[in-house]
Amino acid sequence: MFKVICTDIDGTLLNPERELSKRTIDIIRSIKDDIAVVLASSRMPAAMRHLQESLDIVDQPLICYNGGYIISQREGVKVLDSVKIPFTLCEFIAKWSHDKNLHAGFYLEDDWFAPAEDQWTKREINNTKVQASIFSGLDLMESWKSQEKGAHKIMCMGEPKLIDNLKN
Repeated sequence: MFKVICTDIDGTLLNPERELSKRTIDIIRSIKDDIAVVLASSRMPAAMRHLQESLDIVDQPLICYNGGYIISQREGVKVLDSVKIPFTLCEFIAKWSHDKNLHAGFYLEDDWFAPAEDQWTKREINNTKVQASIFSGLDLMESWKSQEKGAHKIMCMGEPKLIDNLKN
């Protein structure tokens, strides 16, 4: 007998409209008392909580940012594990993306910082049901500098050639 089911969200649990089907909701609700159901995703916690609520599994942990931020929410938010992209790399990407006009969104814990409310931000809002804080990457890095914060996730969107150049 299974003790836990850990499932991805996008392309696995959600249908093409990025919604939970009634069938999925009914099945998970029918097993949740016997088998723990844990959501795992590259998403931030806020983009997963509404799904937990629909499935009635809010007492289960969340595996966010592909394992970079794992939290329990039984008695408030408790961080079980956290791995961040170092500040120096975040700062490099913020400067590079600013100079090249590449959309770079930075995610830390339950915060998402987008450089503008552009097509990329609007697409992500549509996909995740979460609003971004509009904050230039350079200004964000300046505010993070004194504590050398890092990001749990950086999502760069734009021309494929620019993404390849950044990767290289």
